[in-house]
Amino acid sequence: MEEKNTNAIFLLCLQALSEQAKDSSELIHLWVNIGKRMGVSKMFPHLKVIVYEHDDAGEILKTPVGVVLSPSEDVVEYLSSEKVFDEMLCVNAINALKKMGVVL
Repeated sequence: MEEKNTNAIFLLCLQALSEQAKDSSELIHLWVNIGKRMGVSKMFPHLKVIVYEHDDAGEILKTPVGVVLSPSEDVVEYLSSEKVFDEMLCVNAINALKKMGVVL
């Protein structure tokens, strides 16, 4: 029974933290740090957050549009390159985030 209570408290804490994040960048930063503390980096030591700089109603924003992680640094570098994450893909990600109601 103790384990279920611990999990419930942990999930409530995560929910509260995510609700306090002011934007998508802060939420991704939180997510990455929690993952590292939980040992995700032991399995996937290489991680890169793809950030897209764009104009949103006259304001220049830097919005996370993807996360790439792998045990291989070469895989992360390739998948996070502009060859893969091109302009069209980043714009599609921004549009998807807006449709979901995510604060950029």
